[in-house]
Amino acid sequence: MKFRTISRINYLKKARHRRGHGIHSPFLFYLITEVIENKERLPQFKSFKLLNKELYKKIELTEKYRQIVFHLIREFKPSSIVHYGPTLGVNLAVLATANIDSRVYQVNNDPFCELISKRLLNDSAIVNIQFVPDNSVPVIIPEFVMLNCFSNPDLSQ
Repeated sequence: MKFRTISRINYLKKARHRRGHGIHSPFLFYLITEVIENKERLPQFKSFKLLNKELYKKIELTEKYRQIVFHLIREFKPSSIVHYGPTLGVNLAVLATANIDSRVYQVNNDPFCELISKRLLNDSAIVNIQFVPDNSVPVIIPEFVMLNCFSNPDLSQ
């Protein structure tokens, strides 16, 4: 009986906005129920084989957040995406494969990370990614920006 009571209390704490309950905005309700909490695995979403999992854990997004970003890009279809910060290519691959019509720009990448990410992207034949040197930012207005600065978390906030 005690377990049921505790379970019920925990459920009520989390259930207020779970699966869209209590959200009155039609846009937010649709965003939560159809995009963010979408459990459907799309065939275009790929999980890449990671060589050094500890290194990837430090730099790349987790699988859960990669899926959310993938679903957001598939839903809103931005024409230009800027990824700022180091990546080993997995984040870029997710951004690029979510919408093949959008251009993905990688800014401020570590030279070592850039070498690894170019190798991963060459193996997967993704073509809509452009690497931009840190001092020459492209003159575009990005519709989607992803900040990934694990070494400087204050910059990512």
